Amino acid sequence: MLDLEAIKAQRGNKPVPYGTYEDALAAMEQSLEEDAPPSKEHILINNRLVAWEAYLGIAKVRSFPTQLHVGLNDVCNARCTFCQYAPERSTANMIKADDLRRAKWMKYVMNFFPNAGLSEPLIHPEIEDIFEIVRDNAPHINMHITTNVSLVSERLLPTLVSNLNVMIISLNAARKESYEALMPPLKWDRILRNIERIQEEKARQGRDRPQLQAGYVLNKHNLDELPELPSLLRRIGVEACRIIELKVPKPIQSRALLTDEDVASHDRTLALRKFEEFEAECRAHDIRLTQPLPAF
Repeated sequence: MLDLEAIKAQRGNKPVPYGTYEDALAAMEQSLEEDAPPSKEHILINNRLVAWEAYLGIAKVRSFPTQLHVGLNDVCNARCTFCQYAPERSTANMIKADDLRRAKWMKYVMNFFPNAGLSEPLIHPEIEDIFEIVRDNAPHINMHITTNVSLVSERLLPTLVSNLNVMIISLNAARKESYEALMPPLKWDRILRNIERIQEEKARQGRDRPQLQAGYVLNKHNLDELPELPSLLRRIGVEACRIIELKVPKPIQSRALLTDEDVASHDRTLALRKFEEFEAECRAHDIRLTQPLPAF
C-alpha cells in the first residue's frame, strides 16, 4: 500500500484525487480485460487513473491520454504572414484512416484534436473517413478542430456538423482587406459564406454543435479593427474567441513574414485602449473570451 500521508506531505496543497490509486488501477485493468463496447464509463475510469498517476508522479503509466492531438498531415492551403508554414519543408506525410481504425483504445480518450504543427486538417483526402472512424471507435469523445474553413464543401458539411463538438476558425481579422493581406490566398467572402453554410447545416440537422469559436493572431495590422470583431462574430454565429499575441516567426525562403516591427505591443497605449473597447463590445454582443487578453 502507498504511504499516502508521506505523499501528501510532498505534494503540499495539491488536491488528492477521488478514491484510491489501487482502486483506479484495478478498475482500468478490469475494463481492459472485459473489452466492453465504448461507454462514458471508460473515460471516467481513465481520467481517474490519470489523476492518480499525476498526483503520485508515476513515470511508467498504465493510463491512456485524456487528450489526443494528431497531426493528420503537414500541408496547408494558406500562406499566412504570421505563420512559418513553407511548402518546401512539407513532407506530405499523413496519418492514414486505417491507422486510426485500429486505435480501439480511443474509447478511453476524452478529447480528440486532429491538429498538430502548421497544417490545415481539412486538406486531408480521407478527412471524412477519419471523423467517422474516430466517432465509431469512441462515440463519447469530444472532437475539436482548428481550421481556416476555406475547404468546407457540400460533401464534407454533414460529416463536420454531425461529428464535431468545437470548431475553432482561424479568422485573424474583422475586415476583408486585412484578412486577405494576412492570410493569402484565402478570400474573405468565401470564408464568411462557408461559416454561414455550417450554420445552415447545423439547423438542418437540428444540432447546436459544433460550437464555433474564432482565433485571432493579434498584430499591428489588425489591432485597430479588434473592437469590430465581436459584432461580426455575433452576426455570423460565432460564440467565443481567443486573442493570441503575435509570436514573430523565423524567416523562411518562400515569402516575407511579419517581423518584430509588426507586433501590436509597440504602441502599448493604443493596444490597451483597443482592448478596453473590445471587451466592452464582447459584453454587448455576448461573446465569450476563451483565454485572457495578452498582457503587454
